[in-house]
Amino acid sequence: MKLNEALAAFLANSPRLIQGAELYGWNGLEGVGYIAEFNEAEAVVMDITETEIAVEHHNFDADTIEMWRLTVNTIKMHVISPVPNLNGSKEGDLIEHCMNVRTELLWAVQLMLTCLPHPRDYQTGGDYQADRAEAERRVAVVQSLAEAYYRDAIAVAEASK
Repeated sequence: MKLNEALAAFLANSPRLIQGAELYGWNGLEGVGYIAEFNEAEAVVMDITETEIAVEHHNFDADTIEMWRLTVNTIKMHVISPVPNLNGSKEGDLIEHCMNVRTELLWAVQLMLTCLPHPRDYQTGGDYQADRAEAERRVAVVQSLAEAYYRDAIAVAEASK
């Protein structure tokens, strides 16, 4: 089962909250989790913490567990919203500069996606999963910056009304 299939099965089968000992029984997960049971022989368990989401697919008939761990990155950025005035930069210039930065960052994201680690490059060693996770984290940071500049442009436009 692939991760997207596990998530689809999870959402389609009425997940319920599990905590404490019941959650810990699922591969030692901690905190608060959810379980969706289906096919009488399968379940998908999701554990959510501040820094990670663990997804597990349990097949009781085959006695197998597939597990995915997703890193959660929290990036907080505040909107920069100068108030255009007669003695300062023109509103149009501020908006254009923000949008130019956003455009370049989105181009950078496209370039970064071309050099994401691929399993074929790890056949003789290396830690593909860790390297892929780090590369995806970097892409997410740049995407967040692009969105921040877009929000800044909107804030300038709204401040000028």
